[in-house]
Amino acid sequence: MTPYFLVYLGLAWLGGIALGRYVSQPIWAWLALAALSVFGLVVTRDDRRLRIPLICALALSLGAARYQSAQPTPGDPAFIATYNDRGDVTLEGVVVGEPDIRERHVNLRLRVDTLLTHGDDDTLRRVRGLILVQAPRFPVYSYGDRLRVFGALETPTEGEDFSYREFLARQGVYSLLRFGRTTLIAPRQCQPRAAWDWNCNPFFQAIFDFKAKALAVVAAIFPEPQASLLSGILLGVEYGIPQSLKDAFSATGTSHIVAISGAYLAIAGIVLYTLLVGAGASVVCAAIMGSMVLLARLVGRQVFGPSALLGAALVMTALNPFTLWDVSFQLSFFATLGLILYAEPFAAAFVRFVARFTTMDAAEKAVGLVSEFFILTLAAQITTLPLIAYYFRRVSLVSFLANFLVLPAQPAVMILGGMAALAGLINLSLGTLAAWIAWPFVTYTIAVVELLARVPGASVELGQLSFGTLLGMYALLFGLTWMSGQDSEKRPRWLGDFARGWGANALLGLMALATVVVWSGVFALPDGRLHVTFLDVGQGDAILIETPSGEHVLIDGGPGAGALAEALGRRLPFWTRRLALVVIAAPGDEHIAGLAGALPRYTIDTALVAGAPGKSAAYRELIDSLNTRGVPLITAQTGQAFDLGDGVRLDVVAAGEAGATLRLTWREALFLLPVGLTGEDLAALTASPDAAALSSSVLLIPNSGGPGSAADDFPRLVNPWAAVISVGAGNRDGDPAPETLAALDGYT
Repeated sequence: MTPYFLVYLGLAWLGGIALGRYVSQPIWAWLALAALSVFGLVVTRDDRRLRIPLICALALSLGAARYQSAQPTPGDPAFIATYNDRGDVTLEGVVVGEPDIRERHVNLRLRVDTLLTHGDDDTLRRVRGLILVQAPRFPVYSYGDRLRVFGALETPTEGEDFSYREFLARQGVYSLLRFGRTTLIAPRQCQPRAAWDWNCNPFFQAIFDFKAKALAVVAAIFPEPQASLLSGILLGVEYGIPQSLKDAFSATGTSHIVAISGAYLAIAGIVLYTLLVGAGASVVCAAIMGSMVLLARLVGRQVFGPSALLGAALVMTALNPFTLWDVSFQLSFFATLGLILYAEPFAAAFVRFVARFTTMDAAEKAVGLVSEFFILTLAAQITTLPLIAYYFRRVSLVSFLANFLVLPAQPAVMILGGMAALAGLINLSLGTLAAWIAWPFVTYTIAVVELLARVPGASVELGQLSFGTLLGMYALLFGLTWMSGQDSEKRPRWLGDFARGWGANALLGLMALATVVVWSGVFALPDGRLHVTFLDVGQGDAILIETPSGEHVLIDGGPGAGALAEALGRRLPFWTRRLALVVIAAPGDEHIAGLAGALPRYTIDTALVAGAPGKSAAYRELIDSLNTRGVPLITAQTGQAFDLGDGVRLDVVAAGEAGATLRLTWREALFLLPVGLTGEDLAALTASPDAAALSSSVLLIPNSGGPGSAADDFPRLVNPWAAVISVGAGNRDGDPAPETLAALDGYT
């Protein structure tokens, strides 16, 4: 059997899972295709040329069938997600995942078994399924606790940039319950429904108990932030790491340090460590790979790297097909692929380069010193860089230097830190003594990362990359890799010329990159004019104002953080991370839900808040976030005026329960922005003695042009040069309403 057989099989299986997602067919159709492939194998069993293609067709169809089998049955009255978005319910269940502790709340994965609906038919039902409960930070709940929860089940949100729905679906969760009333019924009620049930098992209960004790010991024997960093490295608990330190790791490309990246005993150790840190996708992938290598050595077989990698991916996606879209799995997969493809060639090239200045023996010793801390990191980062740019929109320019300086200390961090934690579990004083030995290495890691993160231009923020761009980058990378592996006479001539002149080409490339960056900055400089951009954020409003001197004001943010973040990223200069004023002009989610997720990326000087306090979780999250960050909040009142500089003024024309009507003025340009205007407010405003003063250059039609948003007299009074409707294409309300378009007949 060819060594590439498992590679072909794994690629076909993964392709089938992806096909099952994007080509919606019933499971029987995919199984019929699989049966047809088996029939073809039997009929053509003597034709070796057709064997691998037919086996790949079988794997493809089975992969698609596996994806379909993991989909929930819609409308099943026994499935908990059937009761999403139907009002309040009371339910009971057991906590079957390790509590995910956040700063102000905790996420609990609950396996429910009983549900009581509230309404015309108060019915007690036996149900099944997993839900995510967002509970207050206190009281503390543990794995295995049986809880009673009262609240409304929601369908997780679906953003353009990040789908929380898909993220939870990969864990088998299709329902969300935010901050309902939670009561402990009985502790330690976790019993497996079957021998293979990993969702609720006393073994995991013991593992998590040990982990909680180890976490408490680390916090007791190490100071901060060393304790939080070690908790992330050793135990996979990252919530205590200060945000500034997380940002520093991200800016320097060293976040992988925090993310956990006899032979039989070693395999057992891999398994236990995987369970201890929570069995995330990247950890499981590495664990399967490591176990396969160790098992191969036990039976005296060589391991073919691509086969082991695709074998690990096949096993993981067979257990959970949604893993294919897990970002940590993708990063782990491509990092391992980079090691397989480039580690040995890079090491050989480094030996040849060093051998020019010394002996071959000295060059090989030098490779041994830098291989783990530089060459392997470089190999892994080459294949993960496109994914990092695609998902995180940021590329670190100091990553190689940071890894070269930090990675040598990590074995000491893990070994000495782990020994200190184990010693502390035995005796706290002994653990404290051991902690002083580990402390310098942890402190060195933090100091280097924070120092390099302060270097100007340590990382570059990128805009949203398309999926086609991502595929193009990998096609270019693997195309060059394939060509470089061919015999010299088979390579294109231009590739050899490029390789011989790599120094000059690299210099030219850097000059071209610098030119692009410099001119991008020049074009983004203030031009002495007022710019008002109505951002495309879907069914809602988001207005970005840039003053002539370059100050930025944001009015509302639309319904989705992803759309708002992308729109701001495309409009703001790449170095801008500050908003002088943020206006919450109306409290509805279609106005502010995007702000709740996108604003943490920016520094905000002041926030103006209009309308009655919202009742949604997004509104609470937004206000809590602004308060936590110390942003001054000003309540909007009729008649307020804000000087934005350069003669630009923002007036609050009217403020009520539904929000505010704003007016932006600069020289002869006037923008009337009735963001929080109801039909009653519009009628009152139109009938007021000051209605004639509403004349403006540009008019925003409120409420996405819905019914009553543009009474016949309103456009005539304003007499705008242009009317703007911010509306989501194909929205379910059918906006803009025909009567609105009729009222705007004759206007631009």
